[in-house]
Amino acid sequence: MSNKLTNLTAASLLIIMFFLAFSSYLEDSITMDELAHIPAGFSYLSQRDFRINPEHPPLIKDLAALPLLFLNLNFPKDSPAWTEGINEQWSFGWEFLYNSGNNPD
Repeated sequence: MSNKLTNLTAASLLIIMFFLAFSSYLEDSITMDELAHIPAGFSYLSQRDFRINPEHPPLIKDLAALPLLFLNLNFPKDSPAWTEGINEQWSFGWEFLYNSGNNPD
């Protein structure tokens, strides 16, 4: 196989993979992990508090939550999962995404 054919095949496969990956998320709901990671990242950036989901490094969660700082989101500071909970990342995530008046989409 020539280099030109190999490169053309690789480029074609990469383009197909890109469009499949891009179109696959358009109608999907969040996965289970986003329920903990997105609110954790937002709390790291907006509250400077790292207690939600502390078992994973914060950098990728911070990067994922960075665009959220430009939205007018409600942070449920009075939620028992935030004020009293220990490792209540799932409860707090549900509260943040679905019960605080924020649009989860």
